[in-house]
Amino acid sequence: MSHKILILDTGKEWGGGTISLIELLKRIDKKKYNFTALFYHNYNKGVESNVQKELETLGVKFIVLPQQPKSLKTKLIKEFLRVLLFFNQKLRKYAIFWVDYFFRIKPNAKIIAKLVKDLKIDLIYMNNQPATNLEGILAAK
Repeated sequence: MSHKILILDTGKEWGGGTISLIELLKRIDKKKYNFTALFYHNYNKGVESNVQKELETLGVKFIVLPQQPKSLKTKLIKEFLRVLLFFNQKLRKYAIFWVDYFFRIKPNAKIIAKLVKDLKIDLIYMNNQPATNLEGILAAK
């Protein structure tokens, strides 16, 4: 019996996290673990390859969750909050976080949770810094 693992990567570029993920996938027992990768971006590896090609070469199913560009409404709300809360950096960051939460993080988490359910995923492996994995944490919950 193999465990189904969803690799979640919210990054935008090839870096140390991508390199270590590929090294892990080269060495892990594919009989015990079945991987699906969900990336926000299919970023390039130099000019010759990209993350999708590299992962599919290792037998990993690759899915892109395209990110919607920020709407004018979201941009205006953020700018309004920046101006309104110019006097308090901590409060300004907190307010802008909640805009991101409602317009980007929460919708992404719902999509990820549905994918986890549909694919009968056992575990989500989040391949980024903890602060950028809120969608995955909410989806796992």
